[in-house]
Amino acid sequence: MKVYVFYACVLSVCLLLTYGCGPDPDRFELPIQATLTGTILESVTDPSNPRGVTSARIQLDDANNAPSKGFLGPFFTDKLGNYVIPSIPPGIYDLVADKFVGSPAVPRRGRVRFIRLASGETRVIRDLVIGEPGELRGVVTLGGAGAAGNGGIDVNLEGTTRKGTTAANGSFSLTDLEAGVYTVVFQKSGFIEESQPNVEVLAGAVVNLTATMDPLNPQSVAAIRGQAVIEPRDPATGDHSGVTVTIEGTSRSLVTTRGGFFQFDSLPLATYTVRLEKRDTFTRRIPAVRLVPGEAVKDLGQLQLDTHRPIASGVRAFDLEHSPNGTQVAYIASSGEIAVMDKSGQIFKQVLTSGAQAAFDSQTGRGRGLSWSPDGKELLFVRRDTSSATLPFRIGVVPTAGGAHRTLLTSGNEFYAPAWSPDGKSFSYYLTPDLHRVDVSRDALSQSTAVVSTDRIISGNRPPGVVSAVSGLEAAVTGRIVYSFATSDTSNGIFSALVIASGGVNPVDVLPRLPSGQTLTAAESPTFSPDASRIAFAIQSQDTAVKGIYVMNLDGSNATRLTTQPGNNLDYSPDGSRVIFTWPGAGSARLGEVLEVLVPR
Repeated sequence: MKVYVFYACVLSVCLLLTYGCGPDPDRFELPIQATLTGTILESVTDPSNPRGVTSARIQLDDANNAPSKGFLGPFFTDKLGNYVIPSIPPGIYDLVADKFVGSPAVPRRGRVRFIRLASGETRVIRDLVIGEPGELRGVVTLGGAGAAGNGGIDVNLEGTTRKGTTAANGSFSLTDLEAGVYTVVFQKSGFIEESQPNVEVLAGAVVNLTATMDPLNPQSVAAIRGQAVIEPRDPATGDHSGVTVTIEGTSRSLVTTRGGFFQFDSLPLATYTVRLEKRDTFTRRIPAVRLVPGEAVKDLGQLQLDTHRPIASGVRAFDLEHSPNGTQVAYIASSGEIAVMDKSGQIFKQVLTSGAQAAFDSQTGRGRGLSWSPDGKELLFVRRDTSSATLPFRIGVVPTAGGAHRTLLTSGNEFYAPAWSPDGKSFSYYLTPDLHRVDVSRDALSQSTAVVSTDRIISGNRPPGVVSAVSGLEAAVTGRIVYSFATSDTSNGIFSALVIASGGVNPVDVLPRLPSGQTLTAAESPTFSPDASRIAFAIQSQDTAVKGIYVMNLDGSNATRLTTQPGNNLDYSPDGSRVIFTWPGAGSARLGEVLEVLVPR
């Protein structure tokens, strides 16, 4: 019996050492750290040609302004102005750079606001040009009878550690500010908080502000009301329920019913931010909602929550393609060059080619095809070589790290939509009147020729007329391909086929059908979901009841509208959370603008 007790005790100790005595609130898994990299430039020496700054000091400020977190750094740039900041905990940061440059030496500073870093992410920051610090000056007046002087008012730059206090006459000054856009907040006990957003401080410049703060009557309250309107999907039912509306910084929150109306009563007079959020829509924040004496209700009116939004400000694209890991997007620029950007389009944009002459329709905004190799190293595209009269049409390839493009195939007829196979051993393309597949050797691809063999995998069984557009050719891991085309005699349609080794497969017309049974015609620009179980597509129509972007099953059933905004050049993200697209429409000032739409989870 003693022997059994002994072994039982040993076993108990081992189990305790291995698994502990129960949940330990102090134990947690450390998040995977993030990395930042980029370049610091200065324009003092040569304003027309900014150059890298050696030994510039860099630090990361906590953009949430939590004093316990402080900042990370300092770090320093190399002789070319480059820097790498490793081992950064996930969070939201400001990147701040400074150095004394020029002769005589004067301080130069710069700041990039609100960098959101996810676990394990490596982020490339756009080039930061440091300049002379700016200054913010102003006068704040306390309103109301009996206000004794205007001193002691707190002046804060929201999201930073910079703050100050007004003198007796209400004046204040914040110096040594990095160029950037700030929200200035004025606070004093007994008065309504005043906020001035979008205050731009320029390098070496002085910005002057004025503000008035009204007294806060503790007995005075007011209400905030409005209506949340959800962008209609399919169909427009008028149901705006399920939106969570929150008064930030308070415990006040509610969920809308079908009509979408909301109202918060008995709010003390102050300045608030109202946040609206609903699953599968983009969160919306309404800052600087100010409740003042004499206004019983602040009506915000209709506030729409969208399923789509623009990204990549300033970019005009004529084809789009996510990288295999989803962190970057390749696109064809209006110049005909091929470029890449981060997935948000806000951090960096880089042109990969010179003289690529990538083909696209500048009137409709439709591209001729862009395909990222499964290993992420190369991009296929269609180019039109204007120097060749007999063989102007080419399929080319360019390294995603940048470098010279190379021609793989040439023809006197027009190529459309080259697309890599999921294993990277072949690619497909359309050459009137057939769909072809090219087997390649990736070793050969990096040296000289890529073509091993060419098969015609789909032929015949297409609508009559001359092909006028082909879009969205993609190959899935299941062996299925999908594409759309239009002819001179027919509108756009989506076709799909299960490719077999022997080739010669006829395509099947995929006709989108709504849950109600209604069919949709003229579908185009199809793109597979990551698991190839669904297809997203666009309807370019003047009929507001049907136009937009949809997803459907492989057989066309259960077509569901994601947004009423139609688009060109659709591409599903690798994580299945969104579809990116470009603004369509001949003659539109927004032609080629890049947007994204959320896919319901």
